[in-house]
Amino acid sequence: MPRANEQKIKLLVLYDILQRETDEEHPLSTNEIIERLSARGIEVSRKILPGDIALLNKYGFEILSYKKKSHYYYVAYRPFDIAELKVLIDAVQAATFISESKTEGLVNRLASMAGEKQAEKLKQNFICYDTVKKDSKYIFYYIDEIERAIAQGNKISFCYCYLTYKAERKYRKDGQRYIVNPLALVFSRENYYVVCYDNNHKGCANYRIDRI
Repeated sequence: MPRANEQKIKLLVLYDILQRETDEEHPLSTNEIIERLSARGIEVSRKILPGDIALLNKYGFEILSYKKKSHYYYVAYRPFDIAELKVLIDAVQAATFISESKTEGLVNRLASMAGEKQAEKLKQNFICYDTVKKDSKYIFYYIDEIERAIAQGNKISFCYCYLTYKAERKYRKDGQRYIVNPLALVFSRENYYVVCYDNNHKGCANYRIDRI
C-alpha cells in the first residue's frame, strides 16, 4: 500500500484494532499493536504510535494506557456496558416476533459491541429460552417502511392474515388489500402492532405486523 494511503487510514485501523480487541482486562502492548497494524499492511514505529493514540484521544476516542514493562492501551468507553448488553441480548432471545436466524445475527452484533474478549463471555452465558419464534423474515423491513410512512404522512397498503386451527395462514377479506393511515408502532405482549386510522372501522384499529 502506498505510504500516503497508509497514513490516511492508519488512525481508523488503529482504533478498529483497539475497539475490537481491547478492554480494561485485555489491553494491548505497544509491540502487539504494531504487529497487528503490520499484519494489515500499515507500518508504524514505537515513537510515532503514542502520538497517534494521543490524536485519537484529542478527537474523543477515549483510549487509556498504563505502563509496566511496556505501555499498554485499551478502549475505555463503550456505548453499552456488559450488564446493559446482557439485558438487550436476553430481550432479543425472548422476543417471539424475531425469527431464529435474525435472533442469531442480532445477538452476535450486540455481543460484538463489548469487544471480542467480552463478547466471548457473553456468548458463554447465553440462555436458551423456551420461546416459539415466528418465521417472519420481513418484519424489520415492514417496521422500517411503516416508520417511514408515519414520518412522511403517507398511507400504507397490505394484505392481512390469520391463523386457522391447523396453524395455516389465510388471508382476511379474501386477500383484498387494506389501505390505512398509520399512526404509531406499538410493542405489546411480545408482538408489534401498527396503530392506524381505518375508514372501515370508523376510527383506530390495530394490526399485528407479523401477520401483514
